[in-house]
Amino acid sequence: MLTSLSIRFKSDGYSVGINAAANNAGVSAQLMSRHFFWLLLLAIMSGCAVPDQRPEDPLIERIFRTSDGAELAREDLMRELEQARVVYLGEKHDNFRHHELQLSLIKELVQRGQQPAIGFEIFSLDQTSLLMRYVSSKIPAKGHGESSNIESKLRKALGWNDNDERWRFYGPILQFAREKRLTVFGADLTPAVRRRITEVGTAGLTAVEQRLLHPSGFQNSAYEALMRSALKQAHCGYGDEVYIGRLYSNWVARNDAMAMAIVETLAQGGSEKVVMILGAGHVQNNMGVYERVADKLPDVRQLNLGFREVSESPVPIETYIKALEINGARFAPDHEYLWFSTRASLDGEDPCKAFHRHIKKSKTANPP
Repeated sequence: MLTSLSIRFKSDGYSVGINAAANNAGVSAQLMSRHFFWLLLLAIMSGCAVPDQRPEDPLIERIFRTSDGAELAREDLMRELEQARVVYLGEKHDNFRHHELQLSLIKELVQRGQQPAIGFEIFSLDQTSLLMRYVSSKIPAKGHGESSNIESKLRKALGWNDNDERWRFYGPILQFAREKRLTVFGADLTPAVRRRITEVGTAGLTAVEQRLLHPSGFQNSAYEALMRSALKQAHCGYGDEVYIGRLYSNWVARNDAMAMAIVETLAQGGSEKVVMILGAGHVQNNMGVYERVADKLPDVRQLNLGFREVSESPVPIETYIKALEINGARFAPDHEYLWFSTRASLDGEDPCKAFHRHIKKSKTANPP
């Protein structure tokens, strides 16, 4: 019997949220407890906020077009961003520099006369009203009494305490949206729905739960093969094909929800552009959310910019943009444009090694 344990793994510049399954026969109940989970997560993610002290990679802070490997000046990139109606700013969630760059580009678009709606993977669809109440409120963000608590109230409503690192990442973008009265929206499924899909699959949801999904009907067998392969690698050897299938269903349902949110925001007519802030994996290879929006809005120009951490050791740009082929299917480079950054963590250890090490320790300390 497989039991779900949710872990966020880091892999080559991306942060991929998965649910790693552990076999009850070989892993003690203590391993599956909430307390142990957080200890394990802390060990795997240790060092996230430590700046990289290695010699700088020559690609850091440079921008490249992946179709031909050409380097672009920031002004060249801005001209491309201006012309697109949907802009994806693919991030590694725990890299603060990525969030700085996102805010910088949004500010510059506004300075150039555009009023983009801003979508967030980090927030769920049902949190959109919380975000809109915050950005549209006429109460001053700073002041005395009621006005001094507006941001604290938003964080509390989101379930984020005052020290939550996520506010450091995403709060400045919301603050700017409030200052400029920009439309904002959450785009992901709720955590509860995502957990249920991982446990029972989309087909196992009740009729009421099914109503919470936003299926696009879009199918891509090559993308499924690619993602199943990626999920198996991230899964660290735990779980079976049925479980991997549920993980893939969860991933697709999330991509569908985000694509729907983008399409509906543009269809409303009040926003000339959407800037979507999401994990880079959701638009990797111009697939996932990207291809679902393209299917619904084939005439809308999209731009896929990925903020990419450099590798552990410097490698040439050709390494990042080389073609990928799986089962005879050829995939586009990770993103149309890459903006390279330092690494958020010095720890280059394979996270699966850390995972297996903690399991081994738990077995020794708590034999079945």
